[in-house]
Amino acid sequence: MRKIVVVLSAFIAVLTLSCQKDTITQTNSNPFDTETKSTVTEAMTTNNIDGAVIADVDLYTGGFDAGLFNLKSAQISACPKFSFTMTNGGFPIRMVLDYGDSCSFGGHFVRTGKMIIETSGPCSSDTTTRTITFVNFSMNKMKLDGKIVFTNEGRLSGLPKTSYLDSIKISYPDGKWVLNQSLRVRQWTKGFDTLRDRSDDEFTISGSSSMSNSEGKSYSKTITTPLVMKGGCDFIVSGVIQIIKNGATPIIIDYGDGTCDSKATVTKDGVTKEIDLWGVFTEDSTKK
Repeated sequence: MRKIVVVLSAFIAVLTLSCQKDTITQTNSNPFDTETKSTVTEAMTTNNIDGAVIADVDLYTGGFDAGLFNLKSAQISACPKFSFTMTNGGFPIRMVLDYGDSCSFGGHFVRTGKMIIETSGPCSSDTTTRTITFVNFSMNKMKLDGKIVFTNEGRLSGLPKTSYLDSIKISYPDGKWVLNQSLRVRQWTKGFDTLRDRSDDEFTISGSSSMSNSEGKSYSKTITTPLVMKGGCDFIVSGVIQIIKNGATPIIIDYGDGTCDSKATVTKDGVTKEIDLWGVFTEDSTKK
């Protein structure tokens, strides 16, 4: 698990650069109706926010596992403030990441409030469980409530496998909200044995989510082809997500053929358009 300390610091920048209420920027005219655009935006936003949280958690729990923290509190950067409490000198351990009133740690995505991590054992253990909760925590003014449970599930071909059970409510500044409940599995596929070289790292992510929002609408989000993340890339490089909303025609998001870029395609009703995954970090980007 030592590898995670090095790799995840890079992935924090990767994820937080895409973790916002993404607006769909297309390379040509937008053929989709307002509801389709809103659904895709909402789905990408929840996925990206969740990924940023996981990156922060992995960095600090991985750092603890590697012995980087020998005091009751320690810092990787100016923020967040990190502290922990051990039980009888060992596990379980309660960790607190305090982002204060404004912390852009790991990228341009501003976090506030606290994230609480309860971990049952070392990250390197095949049976460790980590439970994540939030105290007045937000990202770019989007407030998070709920819980994420990480469970290590052994190894495949010697590489770590972890499941994520999420139940997260994201509240927007205008009062609207979306609830994301998901079960996903992350599997290392390359690079875990090279401690200082992040360029060869690779993960696959599989699983599905059920989503509902303040407008009374619900839909499912299923990874039909495993998503692939690479250490040197800013975004997911391949994989397919299918969104089904209220029995309507599925929306397909395809991240491509493995090329390291910011492109994806959205398909609905036989119409396919390319989208740019980069967004603009402004207050307006957090509004529905």
